[in-house]
Amino acid sequence: MEFGKRTTQESYFDGKLKSTKTEYSVPEIIKDKTHALSVIMKCMELIDSKETTNMQIEIKADPKTHKIRLITKTYTITH
Repeated sequence: MEFGKRTTQESYFDGKLKSTKTEYSVPEIIKDKTHALSVIMKCMELIDSKETTNMQIEIKADPKTHKIRLITKTYTITH
């Protein structure tokens, strides 16, 4: 991950680490529709490779031209 936000939660029981949950929020600037579709396909690959079971994709467009300009993908990986 080159940029974005990563939040890690650790769960303890009886003083021992029980599980770790890492949440990623990664924005990506979009150049055209083809690039947008490839980003969405990468999100689907994370689910297919069983890294996560939940993926949120936020798509923002320029209000004047209505062209897609930013896709933010948010997902959680539990260890």
